[in-house]
Amino acid sequence: MEDENESSKNLNGKASESISGVRGWGGGWVDFPEMLSIFSASKINLNLSNASVEHDLLQIKGRDFEVPGCGGFLLTQHNPALEEYFIPGEEIATYQDIPDMVRKIRYYLEHEEEREAIRKRGYQRALKEHTFLGRLEEIFAAVSEKNRKSLSSEKISHT
Repeated sequence: MEDENESSKNLNGKASESISGVRGWGGGWVDFPEMLSIFSASKINLNLSNASVEHDLLQIKGRDFEVPGCGGFLLTQHNPALEEYFIPGEEIATYQDIPDMVRKIRYYLEHEEEREAIRKRGYQRALKEHTFLGRLEEIFAAVSEKNRKSLSSEKISHT
């Protein structure tokens, strides 16, 4: 099985061969502020949902939230679980396989207004429902509720 870097290089090469002007940053790791700057400045941010695990297992990654959250346009591999968080085709774009990915890259590069509308809706949704603060509040509320129920059942069992 190829590692994530090798997979990204191969995919970058396939995309570059199929679409003129396509390039990845490919220079290795960047710090978080630079990463956000890249996401917001790129016309299309490509997310590989299965790049670091078995190719049949799809993941929801931080990237699915980071890109729209900083105002970038996200093209990610289709994952039904992602539909709980974003509406594909309205707030993010998805692809099924490499030929579909290439078609979608071409399409969204040629349809700037549609790409921009999806980008804006994804950004609005991310700010409304998918911030780090919002996630932490959900986690703390769930932990608090679990502790409350646990304490209640302890009181009942001790009486």
